[in-house]
Amino acid sequence: MRCDVHLYRELRLLFEGIEAASAEEAADIARRRSHEEAHFIDDCHGEDFAALVDVTGADSYEQSRFIAFEAERLRQAAPKLLEAVQECIRQIHALLPPYQQSDSTLDNLPAVLKARAAIAIATAIDGGKALHL
Repeated sequence: MRCDVHLYRELRLLFEGIEAASAEEAADIARRRSHEEAHFIDDCHGEDFAALVDVTGADSYEQSRFIAFEAERLRQAAPKLLEAVQECIRQIHALLPPYQQSDSTLDNLPAVLKARAAIAIATAIDGGKALHL
């Protein structure tokens, strides 16, 4: 079978000279720009997210398949996982006896600490600053 494959891949785009009041504002301005406005585009051996595979020459797209790779499946699952982790913390809190329903009690549970760290990353909670990689 001969196929045309549309690959969705991570790229690095460089937008030079963006004037902004903060790093967050500069990032927001850049993300709204077209890739055609970038001063440099680097494949950077970026992660492959998905592929759309069409049969070459087919007029209908009945045989087309969208194939989500691991990175895309994780990206799609992330909001549901975040919601589930937040709900788990609420339920753990509710199950504790009233005299133990404090953050200090929850902070003694390693799983809750890991969950809170993951929530902080997912929601970019870092004193109002972007997380540094």
